[in-house]
Amino acid sequence: RTMAWRNIELLLENRTSFRHFRVPQVFFSPDTPVNYKLEFVKGYADVAGNIRPANRDQGGRHRVRLDTLNYATNWNLPVQLCLLLQEHLNVPVPNIVWGHPNLGREWREHQLNIYAEDFMSVGFYFDYKQAVLEELAQSN
Repeated sequence: RTMAWRNIELLLENRTSFRHFRVPQVFFSPDTPVNYKLEFVKGYADVAGNIRPANRDQGGRHRVRLDTLNYATNWNLPVQLCLLLQEHLNVPVPNIVWGHPNLGREWREHQLNIYAEDFMSVGFYFDYKQAVLEELAQSN
């Protein structure tokens, strides 16, 4: 247990399970540099984001999908991610697809859908994801 690990746990408010995870409050502070917020979202996207040709909307525009595991105690996480993207990083989020049986999705994951060209300002660190993002953003 290093000092760095202790600091990470402090920032995450000791929430290390998807069941209880929240976007740390520090990322909503106007004093937190935008590049820190960007790095957080980029890291989240590397783990829980996907970009592929099948993620098109009805008009054929390509989207990035950020998934959140569906669990009773983390329903606010998609809203927090949406707020961070829209209000702090100026990345529009056209919709959140909720994983709920009443919406015809059983108990699947929640998905934030973001158009590929808008997500270019965030991007991915994984080279293969970034390459697909760039290709599909240009085709929109």
